[in-house]
Amino acid sequence: MAKVPKEFELLVIRSFLPDPEASIEVRLAYPTSTHFLNDLSKTEVNRLTKLGWSISKIVHLGMPYFGGDPPIYAPTYSFLCLIILPEKNRYIKSVCWNRNYLKKAHPLSVEETIQHEQFHLTEGLEERFKRATPITTDEKVEIDKPVKQKSVNYILEKYGKRGEDILAADTRKRYGGQAKGKTIISSVLAYWLRKYFKEKFNKYIQITEKLTAEMSSNIVIENIKQHDRSVEEYYLKKFGFRIN
Repeated sequence: MAKVPKEFELLVIRSFLPDPEASIEVRLAYPTSTHFLNDLSKTEVNRLTKLGWSISKIVHLGMPYFGGDPPIYAPTYSFLCLIILPEKNRYIKSVCWNRNYLKKAHPLSVEETIQHEQFHLTEGLEERFKRATPITTDEKVEIDKPVKQKSVNYILEKYGKRGEDILAADTRKRYGGQAKGKTIISSVLAYWLRKYFKEKFNKYIQITEKLTAEMSSNIVIENIKQHDRSVEEYYLKKFGFRIN
């Protein structure tokens, strides 16, 4: 019986080069299980807290990938995800960090990223999530723009030109790191996060929150099932791999 690989890899082409350090090709990772996800250590979480993370009831996970979506695949080393678990009538908030890059990132870059993710949570994203308001890919981009500007401004106001230079250098560094590493797209990550939190539900039960009536509606549940089926069908069609 053939050994199941830990992941499949797919090479894609960017629609354009958004940075001098960006590679035209991006290596996408398609894991075959939840093995790539694990809790950040207490030391790693304490570092995030010291750099400004203040929101409770959230899981910080480590992974070996950058996050990025088509057509640009701009690399992020943090991915904020709110995952619905229909069978449990609960949802959970998590941030997935590229563990290797997190160790190398300048503290000011981490501070900006922390503010960015927290602004998302405190300025409407979670409330929109609770109302089960659909968000298209284009809308996600538009929602992110002012939030990104606000987190960058936070650093510029606090550190001035030094902060600006560090953030610019970090952007180049991320593209350079992405060229040598692998990237996971949000739909695939969300699929495996749902599996991960189902497998380890009892471990995180105190962090989960009850679904609102809107979130537990038939249409939302069916959309989640359709999303997960589409990921499974893609794996089968592209790699001949059936996810159990």
